[in-house]
Amino acid sequence: MSATMTQEQKAVSAEFRMPFTAIGRRAYWYAGGDTGPSARPLLAFITGVGHRTVCLSVIRPDFNQFLCVDGVRHRSDPEAKEGEFEEYGCWAEFPLDHPELAQVPVSQAKAIEKK
Repeated sequence: MSATMTQEQKAVSAEFRMPFTAIGRRAYWYAGGDTGPSARPLLAFITGVGHRTVCLSVIRPDFNQFLCVDGVRHRSDPEAKEGEFEEYGCWAEFPLDHPELAQVPVSQAKAIEKK
């Protein structure tokens, strides 16, 4: 993403609202911001909520401590700066916490959550 935004990008950014979440809710955390088909998100808990970012406590396999990551933007946030997803990762809703996403495969849930 370039340092200056076009009028269209500014309009999309102004319309974006981070999905509702709350402390204690589950989320998926995508290390490095990779949300592609081969991505393996990790389970995380929301431990802080800001205007555009959250703080996550991530459960990593084979570790006995949480990985705490602050400043994590939602994967659909258009205002993420270049390199931000790579550094902090990104988060997405945990389908079982959202009944409208719970009954469909993850591949279809992505299309539903964009609505």
